[in-house]
Amino acid sequence: MKAALASAALVIAGCGGGSNSTAGGKFGQQPQISIPSPAPTKLTVTTPISGKGTKIGATDLVTAHVVAKVVRGGRTFFNSFENGTPVTFQMGAQQLLSGWETGLEGKSEGSRVVIFTPPADAFGDQGNPALKILKTDSVIASFDILKVYTGTTSADGTPVAPVAGLPTVSADAGKKPKITFPADFKASGKLVVQPLLQGKGEVIESGDTLIAQYVGVIAPGGKQFDASWDRKQVASFPIGTGQVIPGWDKGIVGQKVGSRLLMVIPPAQGYGTSGNAQAGIKGTDTLVFVVDLLGRVPAPKPTTTATTDTSGTSTTSK
Repeated sequence: MKAALASAALVIAGCGGGSNSTAGGKFGQQPQISIPSPAPTKLTVTTPISGKGTKIGATDLVTAHVVAKVVRGGRTFFNSFENGTPVTFQMGAQQLLSGWETGLEGKSEGSRVVIFTPPADAFGDQGNPALKILKTDSVIASFDILKVYTGTTSADGTPVAPVAGLPTVSADAGKKPKITFPADFKASGKLVVQPLLQGKGEVIESGDTLIAQYVGVIAPGGKQFDASWDRKQVASFPIGTGQVIPGWDKGIVGQKVGSRLLMVIPPAQGYGTSGNAQAGIKGTDTLVFVVDLLGRVPAPKPTTTATTDTSGTSTTSK
């Protein structure tokens, strides 16, 4: 296939005169970042590639490829392109440098954003000894914003005919699904995974970070015990690795992104005989979830380069 790289120029104005810094290359490919000289003294944000997708909100979940350098010497201390796996981070959750949070909010999916961050907005008075970053160091980072997940992001698959005897689900796009139990509903004691919307995206694999919306209730009364929708944030967590209840690991791995699943989970595949007292779940309770599979981030490939963890996980833990 013919390779074509589009070069994008980034201009950063320095103090006491201007200087040019480039973050060239095609979106989604590793950029070539040069350090401005003289360096700015204030937080500086530019967008050499402007996307037209969803804008990043103050509490949205974002996946992005990131390359970050220390201005002093130009050393790279983080590069997600090396292992081929983008990072996932929650805005407003203190998972990023403060300057990065400021620079990214309001930027659009599909954009490349370059942020020059002075020490106060980077690692602060402590620096980061593990990364050999001094308290006086500024950093420069390039973000390719791959996907923005808002609190109303929902599955977009093709509707599947409902199955008799199972709970019914109603919902408008972007709103929390409502689960209704038939009068004669009786749990089978087995794990049931029924697609309500069939997605056409990538297959979710064990070890992926799953990005999802969900609501969970106790059968047959329908008492809700958890819902990402109510927090107005999507959830992200490892799948297939024992970090969530067994029914999720077993029922979600192998499904496609874009799907909405109705899951009926017996006690043994849920929280076991001990239940979950904090959530009001007894050891004999059957759980029913509606889960929207919004995205996946593959597990990182092994790399010998030292990096920092900028991803976050949440919710539905064992």
